Amino acid sequence: MIHFPEPLLKGDLIRLISPAGPIDADDISSGIATLKGWGYRVDLGANIYSKQNYTAGSDEERLDDLIGALSDQNVKG
Repeated sequence: MIHFPEPLLKGDLIRLISPAGPIDADDISSGIATLKGWGYRVDLGANIYSKQNYTAGSDEERLDDLIGALSDQNVKG
């Protein structure tokens, strides 16, 4: 059986993380503005701007952000 999540609603919290390559703040600022314009709250993972060689921080940092986003009951997307 496939479980489908509930649709996002205005006011829901979306957490942005970077589980792969590094992110530049300027590159995602318009996306954040768009999400907020649609009525969502936006939260950034603690290590979203981390960088280690060609990845977005260490394995532990990226894993911490992923686990944090998936386990936080307030995060809907």
